[in-house]
Amino acid sequence: MQIAVDGPAGAGKSSIAKIVAQKLGLEYIDSGAIYRALAKKILDSNIKIEDYASIKNTLESTSIELVDGDVFIDGVNFMPFIRSSEVTAVVSPFSAQIEVREKVNSFFINDICNPPMTILIV
Repeated sequence: MQIAVDGPAGAGKSSIAKIVAQKLGLEYIDSGAIYRALAKKILDSNIKIEDYASIKNTLESTSIELVDGDVFIDGVNFMPFIRSSEVTAVVSPFSAQIEVREKVNSFFINDICNPPMTILIV
């Protein structure tokens, strides 16, 4: 079973999802943190958010891991950096890019949901 929670920023999705996951004994995954971590990696690589070709090339060789709820990009824990104002300023247009969505969706399909497990994705 997989449950996805969707809604606008600041609506309380994460807060509600954490409670639901805990009560139902589900694994909680914050997909927004993954998008933010990837955006930070792109910023740190000095790639402009509108440089789709460079973003695609960078993401092709980028690894994503979840360890105890923390997002690791290429082996580095990005959680301390994902709520910065620079990331917040770019994460919406960044996460709307098809290349970025494909990377995150591929991670969910190939790494998180294989083998199938019960999760709650926000």
